[in-house]
Amino acid sequence: MAVLSAIAFVTVFVFVPEIPTGEPPTVQAYRGALRTPATVATVSTTLLFMAAQFTVYGIAGAYLKDRFDASSGLISVTLLAFGVIGVAGNASAPRIAERLGGERTVGLAVIGLALGFALLLVAPHSTAGLVFFAFWAFFSQLYQAPQQARLVELVPLQPGLILALNAAALYLGMSLGSFIGSSLLPGVGAGPIPAAALGVLVLAALAHLLSVRQASAAKVAEQSATPVHIS
Repeated sequence: MAVLSAIAFVTVFVFVPEIPTGEPPTVQAYRGALRTPATVATVSTTLLFMAAQFTVYGIAGAYLKDRFDASSGLISVTLLAFGVIGVAGNASAPRIAERLGGERTVGLAVIGLALGFALLLVAPHSTAGLVFFAFWAFFSQLYQAPQQARLVELVPLQPGLILALNAAALYLGMSLGSFIGSSLLPGVGAGPIPAAALGVLVLAALAHLLSVRQASAAKVAEQSATPVHIS
């Protein structure tokens, strides 16, 4: 892990361009960012999306053993496949977002994750069912880049601040989802866990729709307020 981390550090240092972080954050800057239309709904989408994902993924080892009777070796292979597919989703995100737009790409990620959870509910109780678990990794990582780009577009003067808030929501969602999954597993078993994740994902979808509506309304209001000069 230390060697891989060192390689990652050097790679980022050499290839990732410097990104302006904006003005230093202040209490007033935080207030201004949170008052910007659609930011709270967008950050809430991140929290709920990650909570839905980690309701299943946060207990992956126990879930795969209980649901598919997977051995420790098969669990390792499945999680490896999940990671590789997730990297593919993350790498594909910019191209898909360029074609569909950030809002639609986030919507696609939500729909894909919902489909993945639905497939887990009907997957066979056998090794073949492990394929269904790895399927939704693509959409889980498709989400991140376009959502971050939307937030920077909403708060262009404070990109570092708004991305920090999004990161906080992301980790809070991971904790919340892991808590939900680990609380349910002993009582109900692995079978119904994706249904609980779907319930949380519905809330994420509603938050996303609200963010899209608020962002659109803010753009219309801004265009209406812009004076038109007739020469």
